[in-house]
Amino acid sequence: SSRDRFADMTLDATGNVIVGAGIDDRIVVLALRGTDGTERWRSSFASIGEYEAANDVAIAPDGDVVVAGDTTAPGAV
Repeated sequence: SSRDRFADMTLDATGNVIVGAGIDDRIVVLALRGTDGTERWRSSFASIGEYEAANDVAIAPDGDVVVAGDTTAPGAV
């Protein structure tokens, strides 16, 4: 859609590129192999409002991927 956008990226401990984006009004996080760009995995969060998008992505000390974003869902904080 016209609101699709890249938000942020970081590298994990093994060199994979972790990308946060807003695609089709959903928050999407994916990992790309650092050596050739092959998609390793993808996770998306179902749209509960009119619009959701990632803003930042980071790697926690334990290796978990953390994403922050926006939503238009009623009652969201």
